[in-house]
Amino acid sequence: MTQPGQLERERSTRVSTSHMDADFKKKLTKIVNASGFVFQLAIEQHIKKTVGEHQWHVVTREHPWRNTETGNTGFIDLILERNFDRLVIECKRTHNARWIFLLEKKEKESVGTILCQWSEIIRPRRDIERNFACGCWDFVTHLSSAEAEFCTIRGSGEKDQPMLERIAKKLVQSVDSLIIEQKNNVQRKEYERCIYLPVIVTTAELYTCLIDPEKVSLESGEISYEDTHLQKVPYVQFKKTLATDLNTNIVAKNLRDINNALQRTVLVVSARKLRNFLQILDIIDTGHNPWYFAPLLKQTQES
Repeated sequence: MTQPGQLERERSTRVSTSHMDADFKKKLTKIVNASGFVFQLAIEQHIKKTVGEHQWHVVTREHPWRNTETGNTGFIDLILERNFDRLVIECKRTHNARWIFLLEKKEKESVGTILCQWSEIIRPRRDIERNFACGCWDFVTHLSSAEAEFCTIRGSGEKDQPMLERIAKKLVQSVDSLIIEQKNNVQRKEYERCIYLPVIVTTAELYTCLIDPEKVSLESGEISYEDTHLQKVPYVQFKKTLATDLNTNIVAKNLRDINNALQRTVLVVSARKLRNFLQILDIIDTGHNPWYFAPLLKQTQES
């Protein structure tokens, strides 16, 4: 028979254990949230849930990549496909962060092209060696967004985060790896064409800041807030000169040509606007895209 005092002690123990479990659960949840994987899983689920609206399909996640020449390795968070297009996605969660992309006054606040990589494999017959071509091209798109070369990042926890240039370079290197993987995979179809679009999906708030360099003080190196035009945007093109694995042997006449050859674009998208971004993003076949010229370029290189 249970004594009256024993019931009270058991009730007190249950309450105490419940409080201990809640505190312990909070600590473990904090560890889970620290990884950023939950954000990646949420993005994947959001894409799958809305696939009927944009037709972008998740084909793989945590795809390993490795470059045999440089030894660089990593994992691609998500790869999406729609027709000939591939989105190579890096999920980047931040805390109360604001990414501000600088635009000079002379630059366009909205562009309708995206500089991205492409590849094509043609094998008319099994007894004929495959013809492989790849490169970068300014593709025409329905997506209209600002194009910036500079980004300033501030926010809680950002000191431990790599700069956007570092994130973008690693993402572009992973695209290089996919192209090399496609080239080396003999089990591929007799014909395959791909356009690769590197994308960073982030919880950070994205802004563009339009400035006139002539208004920047040469004494302080700063510009007054009256001379800036700030605008919150859902996505932006981060166009940067990034040395990658596929362009280490570039032959050019001058430094300007080398710089242009090294340019790559990474799309930076607010997670809250991802659905809209996927709905609008579409590469248009204008009849002047690179694969129409690939045979001609190959003949020119051989002559």
